[in-house]
Amino acid sequence: MGDAKKAEIEVIKGVDVLICTSRSFKKFISKKYGIDRKIFYIPNTVGSYTFFKKIKKNENPQWSKTILFLGRLSREKRVDRVVEIFSYLIRGGHDYSLIIAGDGEEKDWIKKMIIEKGLKISRKKEPLPATVHMVGMITGETKWNILKSSRLMICLSDYEVSPLIGYEALALGVPIIASSLDQWKELVDDGINGFIVDGDDIELVARKIALIIESNTVYRKISLENIKKYKSKYDSKIIAKMRYGLVYAPLLNGDLK
Repeated sequence: MGDAKKAEIEVIKGVDVLICTSRSFKKFISKKYGIDRKIFYIPNTVGSYTFFKKIKKNENPQWSKTILFLGRLSREKRVDRVVEIFSYLIRGGHDYSLIIAGDGEEKDWIKKMIIEKGLKISRKKEPLPATVHMVGMITGETKWNILKSSRLMICLSDYEVSPLIGYEALALGVPIIASSLDQWKELVDDGINGFIVDGDDIELVARKIALIIESNTVYRKISLENIKKYKSKYDSKIIAKMRYGLVYAPLLNGDLK
């Protein structure tokens, strides 16, 4: 065993408390290092719902036909799946828009793929019909405005740890279509506040996208369920109380050994 590996084990086993932001990661760490008693699952939070409630939504009609990918343009995020599905929808006669917001090593390859599929490409943030908008990295209120304005957010990644963007989508009431990873399943209850899908099933994912875009009833139901879930589980006040009750108070009282 190398020195780095030994040091890692010593650090992990020597700490008083380990906090994992997903149940699956807690299970992985517990199994890998043979620990259980001092490891806790405490979800992430992106703040108070009252803050996200104030974010403005763009009411331009084209935003109601906009699909958003938001994240790093890296291999494990599988943006190629998103482009493939969007191309399928456009070939099927839909006039939707796709916004790809982010940067990374796959950027040029993704742009080449878009062009090869004969899709229109733009750098403008305002959505245009049957167009892929590659807007680069966005942050702060710009990010939240685009996220809240979009009809849905899609992430068909092969790997996640704890996707913060998922929490933001919940808080803003944006429907999520995500791959069947445990980390996404913790945030998305399939058919209730979004859809969990096989990212390689182009026709299935396309149907779910069309359902959310074409049905205002489905969209509103999922949107309200997202907000309800965030307010009841992931609001910063709830997470703060959880952290204090599970970790900080026992440490202060000497109950964690």
